[in-house]
Amino acid sequence: MKALFFAVVSAIVAVLPLVIRRYLGQPLFPGTDAYLAVGFIEALGFARGISALILIIISVLLLSSSVFMAYNTLKRFKIKQSKVDPTISLIILSPAFLSGAALFPSHALYIFLLASGFFLIRRRSILGKAGIVLLSIAAIGMFWEIVSNEISFSVTRSIVDLGASGGYGLFALIAAIVGASVLWKNKAKNYFITLGMILLVLASFAIPILIVPGSLTVSVVGGLGFARLLSRRWTFQLVRMLSIILFICGILFSTVTFATFEIRSQPNIELVTALSELKFQLPQGLIATDPTNTIWLEYWASREISNASASELEVLWYSRNLENSTRILIENDIEIILITPEMRREIWTGDEEGLLFILQNSKAFEQYRSDLVQAWVFDPTLLNLSDT
Repeated sequence: MKALFFAVVSAIVAVLPLVIRRYLGQPLFPGTDAYLAVGFIEALGFARGISALILIIISVLLLSSSVFMAYNTLKRFKIKQSKVDPTISLIILSPAFLSGAALFPSHALYIFLLASGFFLIRRRSILGKAGIVLLSIAAIGMFWEIVSNEISFSVTRSIVDLGASGGYGLFALIAAIVGASVLWKNKAKNYFITLGMILLVLASFAIPILIVPGSLTVSVVGGLGFARLLSRRWTFQLVRMLSIILFICGILFSTVTFATFEIRSQPNIELVTALSELKFQLPQGLIATDPTNTIWLEYWASREISNASASELEVLWYSRNLENSTRILIENDIEIILITPEMRREIWTGDEEGLLFILQNSKAFEQYRSDLVQAWVFDPTLLNLSDT
């Protein structure tokens, strides 16, 4: 019965950021991953609104069933109830779990594969083999993401209390450190298990996808640490009470911080409206823009993005040489350049820098403007290199 209770709570927590975004009049999903998934569901023949609802239902079911299985797995390992409850609570309140229904739906799938794999793996019969298969699928998927992305170690990028867009809560990590010390001093001498967990969490600071299993690890070990905090003998009960309140408030602060990030994340209604308007204003043609805008442009404006390389885009953004810039545009069949406010802030420091200078001083570019997004149509027949 308690497992079902935690499952219901997890479903409410997971869907809450989406409800708040909708209440504030923002597009339902933050980030880009969810729109990629909705687009895939649409391709199966479902309407856009139905596709979004299907994605939410699938993500929430995966997350809530994962909590249900995690609870029963811990009980099967004969872990005391005083440790199970804080562990499951830490899982539900972790940023990795919270992102599964909104920012990164793929996280919901990974969490489900890991939870169901451990839930089944110790069972005799074919179910145990199914557990191994599920864990293997999760490992293969994460390995693919590891080799497909750049590896760079960063603490501030992995702790939400320090401004990261995803990762761990600071107080959950502190609780995990206490729990790890408990495991290390345990009579069973769990040295290899403890070292493995520590290495996994440290690796996740360089490889973001490992934050998913890392969060589950931090939650399990952190549950032990929090239980130790509750059970130890205190000379002053007031200090004990204040320490417990501090930990609970710290964990909740991390959760609220990440939820606020999800609620405020792009795309906002202004950006969606601008992209939707440009869908009807712009002529057909490949678009050059920051790669982070690709999925939004395909989803809201139904436009294709050029395949220009990162090095070519860098030259395009920063060069004031018309010949070099137009050569890149022509070689990649780019006919439209789209600039968002985020690009103006992050790529250029002034209106006369790089591509912005060329756009304002060459007759080969015609501007189409919405309230938020700028688009420039490139016509190579109007090229006049004397413009430089």
